[in-house]
Amino acid sequence: MQHMILIFLWQWWLARNKANEGQKMASVSEVCSNTTFHLLEWEKLQQLPTQISQKCNVKWKPPASEFFKINCDASYSHNTGTGGWGCVIRNSRGDVLEVGFGKLQRLSSPLHAEAVGAMRSVEHAVQLGMTHIVLETDATILGEALRSSAWDRSPHGALFRQTRDLLYFDFTKSVISVCSRACNRVADNLATYGAILVADASNIFMDHVAEFVIPLVSGDKSGAHV
Repeated sequence: MQHMILIFLWQWWLARNKANEGQKMASVSEVCSNTTFHLLEWEKLQQLPTQISQKCNVKWKPPASEFFKINCDASYSHNTGTGGWGCVIRNSRGDVLEVGFGKLQRLSSPLHAEAVGAMRSVEHAVQLGMTHIVLETDATILGEALRSSAWDRSPHGALFRQTRDLLYFDFTKSVISVCSRACNRVADNLATYGAILVADASNIFMDHVAEFVIPLVSGDKSGAHV
């Protein structure tokens, strides 16, 4: 509780300073959202092992010039059967065009959450009128299921087939990419945030970068084309 109060006061202090400098004052909901996010991040840090095996030189990579890259991810709680999904759409310069996140209900497994999150992300890309996309995930099985019919007889086969149909019929060209978790940090954080939304089964899309993911997006700016 003490940490939450300190984080809230810090967020309020930042918002007040911006207002004093003549910038737009953050709303109460934005301050609360940022507080919740930073609290979750603090809790994650407390659970990290003392030895970190992840390589520091692993970076997110932007797509080729004619493509848009959609990074998607999902979270899942075994105790409640709920979770969240998140996605970020960026161009070849690494500029964020849109972010999306939402809460998921009635899930049966982490793969179920990943499949729904991928489909929501692809559906939104269709609505935006994109024709060349790279769909990137850190879930290896999801990547296999979207590249072939290998998982079509699984309990989530219908979701895989539906997403593949979207990729085939609604885009001129689509590529499925599987990356390391370190390259999917923005989508992962959005999925975590989506899981804590109060409204059930809600989907939110923003054409600007949410404040709590700005540092992650900035850290992803460097990288080679894939």
